[in-house]
Amino acid sequence: MLKPPVFGKEKSDSIILELEEQSFRIALFELGTKHGYMQ
Repeated sequence: MLKPPVFGKEKSDSIILELEEQSFRIALFELGTKHGYMQ
């Protein structure tokens, strides 16, 4: 559950960046496993 931003926009931006980085890592991992490369 996402909590309301503590420091306004700056805080919510960092949360968004973390989520984007997470999904990027997951996408890379799935791409790697599809091609047979385990990381």
